[in-house]
Amino acid sequence: MTTHLHHRTPGHLRRTRRTASRIAGVMLSVAVALGATAAVDLAAPQVAAANAAPSRGVIAATANSQVGTTATGDQCQKYGPLCADWCAMFATWVWEQAGVAGSPRSLYVATAIGQWGVERGLFKRRPASARGNPLPGDIAVYGEPGSGTGGHVSIVYTVNGDGTITTIDGNDGNRVTRKTINPITARAGRLNVPISGYVTPPGAVSVVSATAGVYRPANATFYLRDNNWAGAADITVQYGNIGDKPLVGDWDGNGTTTIGVYRPETRYFYLRNTNTPGDAQIGFHFGDPGDIPIAGDWDGDGDETVGVYRPSNSTFYLRNNNWAGPADRTIHFGNNNEDLPIVGDWDGDGDDSVSVYRPANATFYLVNSDVSTDNARVIQYGNHGDLPLTGNWNSDRYTTIGVYRPDTRYFYLRNDNTPGDAEIGFHFGNLDDVPIAGNWR
Repeated sequence: MTTHLHHRTPGHLRRTRRTASRIAGVMLSVAVALGATAAVDLAAPQVAAANAAPSRGVIAATANSQVGTTATGDQCQKYGPLCADWCAMFATWVWEQAGVAGSPRSLYVATAIGQWGVERGLFKRRPASARGNPLPGDIAVYGEPGSGTGGHVSIVYTVNGDGTITTIDGNDGNRVTRKTINPITARAGRLNVPISGYVTPPGAVSVVSATAGVYRPANATFYLRDNNWAGAADITVQYGNIGDKPLVGDWDGNGTTTIGVYRPETRYFYLRNTNTPGDAQIGFHFGDPGDIPIAGDWDGDGDETVGVYRPSNSTFYLRNNNWAGPADRTIHFGNNNEDLPIVGDWDGDGDDSVSVYRPANATFYLVNSDVSTDNARVIQYGNHGDLPLTGNWNSDRYTTIGVYRPDTRYFYLRNDNTPGDAEIGFHFGNLDDVPIAGNWR
């Protein structure tokens, strides 16, 4: 039965907050037609690039970039003046490098960092027989705060769906290591003590990571995940008609990514401000029947608006408002009838750029199109037949790449725009699904 979405053309929409998500528009007919080849593993995590923004994701990425560093020679000297018992120096160095103001660099005893957190109201005690509330970028403290030497500290890298956490540890076997632990039973330090709690980095912001979802063309339904690991859909929304093309974006500037569809035969966008069934709250004509819908914050004003990519002439047509009108910006980039559009804030400057993914060679071509389409960053990632998606997977300020492999229903996500193995991987979806990403709540 056909669903009719009411045409409601909005007045001026006031945007107040920038979303953390980035999304990739995918041409449905091309996506379904692409064949998949034998899988190539994109597994073991590699280094993610650090940056200076004081967010939890940046702290975690900074710590992760040091994995493998040893205390031989003078390598540990960048963390502090000592090459013995340097876990505390490593943790506070990471905070400082990530831009956290007030990092306690003069504290060289692990449990002293816990006491420092207690005195400033930043210490979160781990309850007995529970994980507590660790967040990426926190310092996990082994041993009671202020109890002297013999403890240990580490940086929380990820908080996992199975109750474990992944940490980055300085001075673990005289090197920086990454490990996944059960925080209830884990012990460390010379006295083999348990985790007493976690210290929150002062002034750090919690940028919400994008999570994956899929759109199922066969039943015109969105299936959205709240976390980037395997599991059932957390949100299921039937919206639009079979034959519509999906897109998602933060249409009202409230920080939540919500659903939308583009109806090719009428060149009409139907956008919802909630991830629920219902009539379109925003609707307007734009584009041509063969266009691929996309969305992004093209002008850095904090909301996301639509655009289209025209494969026949490899041209992007972008709107700065979600109502009918001519393109506010036109960008030619890519190869005619060969590329799929992708969108992201590759340089962390606060506005989005358009770029392309070429299925024939499984390669991303990234440009900061708000400045220039010259000197594309070329990144081969995945297999022929994979479908692209992009998002801010680790809560830093950069959008990075990912692919969805239809034949295995597997997502491979990178925390850096470089070739390498997937740092996040999980099964979700069905063979003919179209991958999407956003902050759904």
